[in-house]
Amino acid sequence: MTSPTRTSRQDPDNSGIVGRRWELRHLRPLLRSVRLLTLVGPPGVGKSRLAKELIRRPGGRAVRLVELATIPTDLSPETRIADAFGVPTAELAGFVGDTRVLVVLDGCERVIEPCAALVADLLSRCPGLRFLTTSREALRVPGEVTFRVRPLPTPEPWADSRRILRSDAVRLFIERARDTTPRFAPRAADIGLVAEICRRSDGLPLAIELAARHVGNRPLDTLPGDLTDPALTAAIDHGYRLLTSAEQAALRRLSVLPGGFDLKAAQAVCTGPCVEPDDVVRLVCALEARSMISATTCAEDTVRFHQLRCVRAYATQRLIDAGEVAASEEKAVAWLCHRAETLTRELYFGDSAPSALSSERDNLAAALDFPAARDDDRHALLAVALARVLWQRQQATAARRVLDAVRDQVHRSRWHGDALALSALAASAQADHEHALRFAQRAVRIQRAAPDRPFGWARALEALGFVRACRGEFTDAASAYVECRDIVLAAGKPLDVAECEHCLAWTLLMAGKPAEAKRFLDGIRPVLTAAPLRSRVAVTNTVGTLHLAEGDDEGARTAFTTVLRSAPAGDHLTSYALDGLAILAARRDDARRTIALTTAAAVIRRRCGVRVSTTWQDWVDRATATATRSLGQDRTAAAAATGRRLHGDRLLAYALRDTPDGDTRPPGSDPCDGALTRRELQIAGLVADGRTDREIAEDLGLAVRTVRAHLTSIHQKLDLRSRIQLAVWTTRRAADAR
Repeated sequence: MTSPTRTSRQDPDNSGIVGRRWELRHLRPLLRSVRLLTLVGPPGVGKSRLAKELIRRPGGRAVRLVELATIPTDLSPETRIADAFGVPTAELAGFVGDTRVLVVLDGCERVIEPCAALVADLLSRCPGLRFLTTSREALRVPGEVTFRVRPLPTPEPWADSRRILRSDAVRLFIERARDTTPRFAPRAADIGLVAEICRRSDGLPLAIELAARHVGNRPLDTLPGDLTDPALTAAIDHGYRLLTSAEQAALRRLSVLPGGFDLKAAQAVCTGPCVEPDDVVRLVCALEARSMISATTCAEDTVRFHQLRCVRAYATQRLIDAGEVAASEEKAVAWLCHRAETLTRELYFGDSAPSALSSERDNLAAALDFPAARDDDRHALLAVALARVLWQRQQATAARRVLDAVRDQVHRSRWHGDALALSALAASAQADHEHALRFAQRAVRIQRAAPDRPFGWARALEALGFVRACRGEFTDAASAYVECRDIVLAAGKPLDVAECEHCLAWTLLMAGKPAEAKRFLDGIRPVLTAAPLRSRVAVTNTVGTLHLAEGDDEGARTAFTTVLRSAPAGDHLTSYALDGLAILAARRDDARRTIALTTAAAVIRRRCGVRVSTTWQDWVDRATATATRSLGQDRTAAAAATGRRLHGDRLLAYALRDTPDGDTRPPGSDPCDGALTRRELQIAGLVADGRTDREIAEDLGLAVRTVRAHLTSIHQKLDLRSRIQLAVWTTRRAADAR
């Protein structure tokens, strides 16, 4: 039996095994049960090292490792395998016979067709033979099982230091950095930089390792995700040369879409010399099969494709060399403008169209810098579309920055009024009420003068109503919303009418007219059952606020908890629900919970760059003032610190735990008796067995986020601080039960 050789880190497919525990756990039993297992993935993802880690425990089989990465052109895979066994090629099948042997073929993409033919032949003649292969595409041999090796997960931009340091990509970076700088340990201020390097590297192990080797020689903030290193470029170049001329053309033209693309976008951008419109689907599928692009399933089961940054950097250079930059950018701008036109028939607070365009955010941002987008109309339309996407994502500051760059430079554009109306929304969300009103009034004047575009006028009135409400001018705000409603009512769009009436109901509620607000809410709730999720969540928030105003605490609690369970994590709408629960906590004298929840809500709004209306803020301020008087300065500061630490699953678990803070158990009672639900006890037992969050989720058929929310609830109920403490508690409980 031959042992795997130690491999060089410059091998593009031989990158770190750190963070591959999940893959190893699933692949080892699979390797024992199938005769042909192929690890498929892009260059630099670490297929070779994963394969060599797998054969450390081959399960009693002899192992033959055959590396095809440097195979000379005059040799065949069959010759290399025969050399590994030490027998002539003609005698190979007879020599193997019924012997239990595992053959590892590393780098099959270089000779994919001969490899496939050889593997199929030997599998049919040698019943004890099994193959483990690595390739950028499947061999397509009968009985083959493929496993796609993906880049390492990278930390989310909002992750805290603890989550960042637990990320597989960051762990690999630190380990490799310590190879050159043994004492390397990122300081608190550097952890975010390390996370950003890993994100720019797309979690690609080789790119992370290449960046990490510069630690000690260069400051962290100057380290790129090293996507142009010769080792990585050479690996991509080899794969590019294996493509047909049409596949090469498609790959390089798609590089003008940094935010990814669907099949329609690919068809719009790729069609041209060498590529016919009817060929695009086949070419995209071929590129995905060869690991030059990756596919992900998005909302509504739509498939979206992406190029890794290293592949896109290479493809961009090939696009320049081919002289196709201008033509490809023109096609991308035309396609994005066509998509952006759909926004011109939607109100700002109906999110169906922006949701459909949300995935194009990075493409819109890139297209604004293309020379093809310098025309006034195109430039303004792309800016408005990008700003709407950013507004929908609660990024008011970023939306205003985009609009400020174009608003006063596109006076001749028909989208000038939309740019002003969106600027008004963004400025109002930032509490810049003076500029917001000025922008909104100008937008109304411009859009009223264009009778052929009634929805532009409706959007301007909608923005004016929002600005007036944020200024506390509720009578004027209601008038603007009523006029907006009359315009969309004539267009026969019931969902848009319901959106206007919902805004009108909120305005009346803030004006202290709950009875009138209730009349509108009762009318629109049946209509909005068919509305997008975010619209339904916003209405539920308003219903909760109505119950607050009416003194119906139970109804308010139900509505606000529904919002927290339904809304995406971190959405600014959740801040209203948190404030509402805080007001309810203040009513029952739970001062610490009041401060923690209002602080967490303020953190979300600050991150989103939005402000709430003065009336709502007054409600919150009264609750926090009462809580502060009850707690005193020191305990208020401690509660606020708790609120700042709450986010994601921990925040959800804390907010949904509807019991006052503090220990209300009788003295001497067991703090764990009856504290956990049946599901929580099940999860605690799996933690004691040493399972990770991901493994628990798979075993129980839950989302990882749900498992983490349960764990947060368990820790809070039992007053525990770590998984080890939970495992000890579970073990003791089991022993007591016996």
